Amino acid sequence: MTETGNICTLYTEFRIDDDSINNPVDNPVDNPVDNPVDDPVDNLGSNFQSLPGGTSGPGPGFHGSHESRHDMSLAQLHAAPDLVDRVYGSLMAAISRGDLAPGHRLTQEELAEKLAVSRQPVLQALRLLKKDGFVVDAPAKSGAAGGARGLMVAPLDGVMIARLYQVRSVLDGLAARLAAGARAIVPEDLMRRSRAAAAGDDVGTLIDADAQFHDFIYAASGNPLIAESAGRHWQHIRRAMGAVLQSTGARGAVWDEHEAIAAAIACGDAARAERLAREHCEAAGANLAIRIDDYTAAAP
Repeated sequence: MTETGNICTLYTEFRIDDDSINNPVDNPVDNPVDNPVDDPVDNLGSNFQSLPGGTSGPGPGFHGSHESRHDMSLAQLHAAPDLVDRVYGSLMAAISRGDLAPGHRLTQEELAEKLAVSRQPVLQALRLLKKDGFVVDAPAKSGAAGGARGLMVAPLDGVMIARLYQVRSVLDGLAARLAAGARAIVPEDLMRRSRAAAAGDDVGTLIDADAQFHDFIYAASGNPLIAESAGRHWQHIRRAMGAVLQSTGARGAVWDEHEAIAAAIACGDAARAERLAREHCEAAGANLAIRIDDYTAAAP
């Protein structure tokens, strides 16, 4: 269905029963890091990639001599991603994939060695991860000198995820309402690839497809603040979805719900689109929170 008229015809003749949407489906602090200690980091996984390069001394053009004081010319700098940001991104990706699992102990030395960088950018990245709630203080190890605790990957929290989905449901409902005002058409190719992802075994592809669907609606809303606000929570949600879907292989009728939302948007039914989008998120959040509790209880 690529034309609005065809979608609206099907939408009118085969209107999905609202009750079928109401059942939950499978969808997927601020303190500095003090005295990090050497707790072992084991099995980071083959997907944990090193960053090229590392830190170095003064670059070309710095001579450290008396003559340099009189040479006011400066060598041109080539733009490069900030090393702290790159370390943060690499660690965040490893946490989201599960390579760094909940409860996994972290140390600067081990992480710096794996990423082929110095300890300083790792320290800064860990501070940011702790501030964002992905890293927490670890319990003291028995026999550790001075009661030093170190850091670990934060446990999954079903209550927090449920609260995040409460916020997301409002944002998604607003986005769907605004997109319906524009009678936006979700690309057929996106829906087809999403269906294929749901039928496959690659959890990462499934989560990416879910994100692409919602990102399209955010963009179609015409309000960039919706995507910006939702993006603040996405890494927490993605991490929870990845852990739960990998452990349970959970699948559901999520794409039936997505198609119902897409049909309401295409036909300009703003009220229905908003309601379906909110119910979709609320059900997904409640279901995910339950599965997180089960996952946590079953963890060794």
